[in-house]
Amino acid sequence: MNFLKVNNIRSLLNWGEDALNRAGVPSPKVDAEWLMCYVLDCERIDLYLGDIEVGPAEEESYKRYIEKRSARYPLQYIIGKANFMGFDFILNEDVLIPRPETESLVEEALKICHTSLRGVPPLAGRRSNLNILDLCTGSGCIAISLAKLIPEAELVATDISEPALNVARRNAELHGVTDRVTFLQGDLFDALKPLGDVKFNIIVSKPPYIKTGDLESLPPEVQYEPRLALDGGEDGGRFYNEIYSAYRDYIGEPIHLFVEKSSQAII
Repeated sequence: MNFLKVNNIRSLLNWGEDALNRAGVPSPKVDAEWLMCYVLDCERIDLYLGDIEVGPAEEESYKRYIEKRSARYPLQYIIGKANFMGFDFILNEDVLIPRPETESLVEEALKICHTSLRGVPPLAGRRSNLNILDLCTGSGCIAISLAKLIPEAELVATDISEPALNVARRNAELHGVTDRVTFLQGDLFDALKPLGDVKFNIIVSKPPYIKTGDLESLPPEVQYEPRLALDGGEDGGRFYNEIYSAYRDYIGEPIHLFVEKSSQAII
C-alpha cells in the first residue's frame, strides 16, 4: 500500500488550508488541522511529531471533509462535537453549536452557587439547596456543565425539541450526570407541568433571540443550525419576554435569573 509519509502531511494540510481560505472559512488553518485530527483520531500536536502515516483512505476522507467545510458546513457538525467549559459535547444538526460567550452564563451561576447560596436551606420538598432550571437546553451543555462543576446540584433541563433532548440525554450519559439532570420536553415553563408545584434556586437560559427578519443574513455556518433554536420572533425578544413574565412563579428567594440575550448575560 502506498502511504503519504508524515513529511507530506504538511502538504495535505496546506492544501486543506488553502481550499478553506479560498472558500472564505474564518479559521482555515485551525479547521484544516482539526479535520485531519478527526480523520486520524489524534491530537493537533501529533500532526507535527513525525510518526504519523496517512493512507489513501484517510486522504480521501480528509479531502471529502475539506470539501464539506468549504461549503461552510460547520466544523462542529462534521466532527460531531464541540468543547464548552472544558468539556466535549456530542452535536448534530438538531442542536445549536455552543458559543464561547455562553460560558459566562455558567460562570455567573457558579459564582452564585459558591457564594450567596452557601448554607441556604433547601426549598420546600427539595433535597438540595442548589436546584437549577435550564430552559431551552439544546445540547444540554449549560445544564451538564453545571452538574459537572457543582456535584451537589440537581437540575431540570427543558426544550421544545425532542430531537434536541435526545442529544442532551446522550451528553448527560457521556458525562455521568444522568442521575442529577432531568430532561423534560415542552415550551419553556410548560415543560414543568409533570413536576407539579416546583421552584428552583437558579434559572438559566439561552433562548432563541435572533429577529426573524435577520435569519437569512446570518453567517453561512449558522444557516445549517436549527431555526427553532435561533428564531426569537419579530423583535428577537419573544422568549425573553415570556421567561421574564413567568419566572417568579418558579423561583425561590433570593432570585437568581440568568438569560443570554444578544450574546449578553442578563442577570
